Amino acid sequence: MTPASDVGSIEAPTTPIDTARTGTTHRFGRFVERRAVLLAAVLIAAVCAVQVLLGIVPTRIYAQDLFIFMDGAWRLASGQLPQQDFYAGFGVLLWRPLQLAFTLTGFDASGMGIARALFTGVVGVWTLLLLRRRVPGWVLLVATAASLVLTSAARPIGEHADLLSNAMFYNRIGFAVVFIILLDTMFLAGLWPAFTRTPVGDGLWRGVSTGAAVVALALLKVSFVIPAVLIAAAGLLIWRTSRRHLLGIAAGGVGVALAGLALGWRPVPWIVEMARLSRARSTSVLDSVALVVADDGLLLAFVLALCFGLLAVVVAPRPLVLRYLASTLVVVGADVYARATNMQRGDLPLTAVWALVGAILLVGYATSVRPPRARAIAAIGAALAVLVPVAVPYFARDARSTMLAARTVVLGEADSPRIDAPRLAGFDTAFWTGSKTENGALYVAIIDDGLALAERYSDPDESIGSLGFSNPFSVALGRPAAHGGAPWLHPDNNFPKDGPIDAEVLVGEPEVLLVPAYREIASDGDAHRFDEVLDDYDLVGSSPYWTIYRHDPR
Repeated sequence: MTPASDVGSIEAPTTPIDTARTGTTHRFGRFVERRAVLLAAVLIAAVCAVQVLLGIVPTRIYAQDLFIFMDGAWRLASGQLPQQDFYAGFGVLLWRPLQLAFTLTGFDASGMGIARALFTGVVGVWTLLLLRRRVPGWVLLVATAASLVLTSAARPIGEHADLLSNAMFYNRIGFAVVFIILLDTMFLAGLWPAFTRTPVGDGLWRGVSTGAAVVALALLKVSFVIPAVLIAAAGLLIWRTSRRHLLGIAAGGVGVALAGLALGWRPVPWIVEMARLSRARSTSVLDSVALVVADDGLLLAFVLALCFGLLAVVVAPRPLVLRYLASTLVVVGADVYARATNMQRGDLPLTAVWALVGAILLVGYATSVRPPRARAIAAIGAALAVLVPVAVPYFARDARSTMLAARTVVLGEADSPRIDAPRLAGFDTAFWTGSKTENGALYVAIIDDGLALAERYSDPDESIGSLGFSNPFSVALGRPAAHGGAPWLHPDNNFPKDGPIDAEVLVGEPEVLLVPAYREIASDGDAHRFDEVLDDYDLVGSSPYWTIYRHDPR
């Protein structure tokens, strides 16, 4: 197989590099090079500590999503397995860390901070180990910091920096793991050696990383598998690989699959559930992609292709230019697909990290190859040209959201009404935007009303289900987890917006069922679709916001 260095690379200097005249001899530069791994480890630990201390971030949007995570984790703690025992929506590699985190806090809502710290720590250490001894210290630090910000930010991707929430945090993990795949199959496999004439060593362990990442995404959130495979396959074709790299990919994938089996992954129920989820969306993938492209994907693709094309012409031979532009189009395409299939209202995270990678390459070229002064200046200028308009705004929004969450907690600004349940007492859900039944005082009143109704009309050993968006009642009251059903109900997400539904799969077999009276079930026009389930229940009580039914075993 053809190594990247044989398919077009920047010409190395004909005279030895005088290290006394380079920036790496500066005291700070030497310190960074010697202590890069330690500095990265400290940064990872600090970000994880912040997430643990924040617990459940002050929530300003999508408050109900917290109970998806708590209910799913509660089910696993009760001995259930995702896909096999309930309609999980996500894989075992999301649910097991959530179960561990909430178990450590006695299923207090603050366990969400521990869960996010676990995922952030894994991603940060993974990035560090992948890049260690393969790139200069400053590259290691920049890439690790980028992966940490991408994973840990306190806003859902696509939302304004002020709209704090843990909702859809799994999308952040997905994008971060795809970034790790990108670092192996494109950055280390071809781009960094070509731009800097620096070898990156054996590909076996890099391959293990990529194989593990692809299978991990399948067992986390399957919608990220296609972008991951697209980037991995394109990287292998564009930048070539070695047999040891391919062997590593196979070994990494098998290793994670075996770990998944040990953690409770069951392949056959998983395949059945993935097929059901694929039929839940009324909009085709192509239509969703078209909407994203019409929004801003095409513009970003054009800007990136133009900027990278111009800078590559300045500093690189034509074969490298073509391969680099091909990689750019693949990454942007994967990003557009990921956004289209993940209910994301804005942002293109992979495009942002790809712009960051481009800036790293240009700075690496200017500092490693020692080109003529004019070319070095042009390279640094081009790095800023692609970094500032594309990557900086995205990472700035992410960083600002986390700083805002920390400030809100430290200054005691999280003073909204709290749900009247010990496990949820720390959950700050101030009204900010969206439906009043999803955040703020009214949402708290709705949940409190449901909790009181459940305590009044059900026994402590009875399981509780809900036809609301999510089910906070079982975990808040410490009730047995109902068998079957889904941790959330969302048309056009985990069940079809139109047409027949498998109500028994969605609702399961709870002994007591709470039906929201403040709105129709799940969404406009959906109430009648659950009549088949309600036929098996008897009405036993009601309140301003809920109606409660008990299962009739007849």
